[in-house]
Amino acid sequence: MEDRVTALTDLDKRWLTEAVRLREEHAGPLEDQEANRRARQAGGDLPARIESRALWLAERDGMRSALQHWKQGARLALAALVVWWFTPRYSEEDEAYYRSVFCLIDHHDSRAFLHDMESVVEGGNSDYALHKIRYIPALGEKMRQTWQQLSPDEQRASREDRQRCYQLMGEKKQD
Repeated sequence: MEDRVTALTDLDKRWLTEAVRLREEHAGPLEDQEANRRARQAGGDLPARIESRALWLAERDGMRSALQHWKQGARLALAALVVWWFTPRYSEEDEAYYRSVFCLIDHHDSRAFLHDMESVVEGGNSDYALHKIRYIPALGEKMRQTWQQLSPDEQRASREDRQRCYQLMGEKKQD
């Protein structure tokens, strides 16, 4: 029994049958005595014999393996697209906003960083605002990790000067 991944689907069979037809239409008849003999031997109605002949020719000429390689590449491309799609990406504007918010909060208690950032971001929304900014926990965590990369002297300088905090956080940002 063939593996489910390599077994031909109905679409694959039709695809290969059409590929053989187009090849013959474009390049002329193929050497197909053996394929015709096997198709007649397999029996069935005319469409079944045509498909049987085409699949045998596709196997002989490497079309089936080419189709399998193409499908494997398509699956890999789809998997890569899914990974790319679900990987969080933040705009420079979002990162700059969170960096600014991080530099505004109190830096004496590192356990409260994320809560304080959430309070500032969510608290800045007016009740009547049409577009409310939602706190993004992953981006807040990214700012916290960037803060932890700063040396103790840089952290002290950042606590004293918000502009310096913004500059240092921008230089050390996580990618």
